[in-house]
Amino acid sequence: MKVLVLLSLLWSSSALAAGHALIVTNNRSLDLARPDLHYADDDGAKWAELFGDLVGGDVTLLTELDVATRALHPQLVDLAAPSRTNLDVAVRQLNARLDADHDGPRVVYLVFAGHGDVADGQGFIELADQRFTAADLEGLVAALPADHIHLVMDACNAWFMLHPRKPGARRFTREVHTEGLLERHPNVGALLSTSAEAVAWEWSEIQSGIFSHVVRSGLRGPADADRDGKVSYRELEAWLAIAHQAIANEAYRPRIFAHAPAGDDTFVALDGSFGRDVSLVLESSRRLTVRDALGERILDANLEAGAPLTLRLPKVALDIDELHAGTPRPTLTTLPLPIGASVIDAIATPRDTATRGEGELFDKLFSTPYGSESIERWAAAPPADDEAPYGVTAADAARLGYILETGARLEHNSRAFAGLITTTLGGVVTLSGIGLLADGGPDSDVAGWSVVGVGGLLIGAGLLTSVITGDLEDLALAYHDADFATEAARATTVARFEAKLAEQAQSYRRVRQVTGWGITAMGALTIGFSLLLAGDSHGLDLGEGMLLGSGIGFVSLGLWDVFSNRHPIEETWRLYNDIREIPWSPGGTAPVVRPVLAPIEGGALIGVDGSF
Repeated sequence: MKVLVLLSLLWSSSALAAGHALIVTNNRSLDLARPDLHYADDDGAKWAELFGDLVGGDVTLLTELDVATRALHPQLVDLAAPSRTNLDVAVRQLNARLDADHDGPRVVYLVFAGHGDVADGQGFIELADQRFTAADLEGLVAALPADHIHLVMDACNAWFMLHPRKPGARRFTREVHTEGLLERHPNVGALLSTSAEAVAWEWSEIQSGIFSHVVRSGLRGPADADRDGKVSYRELEAWLAIAHQAIANEAYRPRIFAHAPAGDDTFVALDGSFGRDVSLVLESSRRLTVRDALGERILDANLEAGAPLTLRLPKVALDIDELHAGTPRPTLTTLPLPIGASVIDAIATPRDTATRGEGELFDKLFSTPYGSESIERWAAAPPADDEAPYGVTAADAARLGYILETGARLEHNSRAFAGLITTTLGGVVTLSGIGLLADGGPDSDVAGWSVVGVGGLLIGAGLLTSVITGDLEDLALAYHDADFATEAARATTVARFEAKLAEQAQSYRRVRQVTGWGITAMGALTIGFSLLLAGDSHGLDLGEGMLLGSGIGFVSLGLWDVFSNRHPIEETWRLYNDIREIPWSPGGTAPVVRPVLAPIEGGALIGVDGSF
């Protein structure tokens, strides 16, 4: 058996690290129903290269490179697999290096990319041999003696690696109501895509996940809108939002969660001595792609005109492609950037070539120029779904709908039964009154009409009970007709109806308890009165015994009402809280997870459709 060795990639000869990075990426899933990702290993190699250029120090990469990726990154050899054992070893070694690092703040970058999901109320990322859960992640960050920890996660349901999954969606808002990892560890910051379920697109043109590529592009300097030599969490959040702004289909437009560590909004400083600093002249807006000699994309950016911008690039020969739009056929101009060059100036000679890799779905990516003006517009007009809850999947919406429909059926059956019994009783009473009227006589006429009147009231009450729908039935019907057209609309709908269900359940509980305790108190008074009468007469006669029995019956009925007689809405709310997940699609077949291939000009878009 080959022994895999943890590889620390040293970009600096300095004994003291300016930063530390631990990167874990995994293409494969432990679940055979989930197709392999194609570029999580490529992302791992590119993250390692990025952090080597940005922070120097040591970068530890756990991944398994496929044949194509090994050919592109021959310097990455003997990498350790992304297993739990290797991760534990890497963390112990990182702890030792942090303990020895006394030169300034100790900063750690943690990157996870691969399959993610939720089980038993918490999120998890799949390693090569087991699940790495939210609790495992918290144990990892708690063990690191770092001043600041920056966490980047490129996986579905990554939000639940930071916060526990509750029965519904109300708690998953920007103002977090439940304490999570970030609240318990204020030195930790996080940057992740919060899309609960969408097609997770990898783009063959960039050989990367879209989210990871856009983040890495911004971290190399283009996201530094205020030119202060730092990229902040706010700038990264704006960078990601503006880069995806023109994409109309929300399935390909991630919702971003950015949370800085307490007291410091800086994600990375660009003023170190690592990598290669290149000044970008911005006399007008420019859309650039930086590639290495093998054609791999280092970054993409579309930048507003303004002051020159410093880019942190690898110390290798590069090509700069500049896209010129606004013509019948967009063109590219290319400038070779040798190792010694330190300025990207205007490219003088345009070359009439078709654009490379501008696919139908992602031709709008980076189409909006980024800079101080676009950030001001973004901040002034946040997306309409900015306050929509996080992490509400179609399965969550189906679960609430299924439980509401179940409760509504119970309420309907209970209401129909009560209406039938009341109507039948009213009919019997009415017939009894008619019988009294048939007997004749002045006394029987009064009694007969009285009984007929009571019977009529009972019949009317029974018919009304049978016809008028209950609150839970109305809620289920309104939920069925609600808006589920988009992820944000779905999340808002689930949160709104969960709140209504909780409010109505609490209201019925209060009414039931007030009524129950009232009946109990009346019964207790009746018992006391009967015992008082029995004491005066030195024993229970028949009337006092019946009074005592009535009191006991009232107490029993009241206590039953308080503790056991739950309204269907209350039972529905209890069921909703108890059943966290339904492992099937109500009324349908089991979900099918399948790969998606979309050929485009210059490459192909590869995605995974389903829950992953």
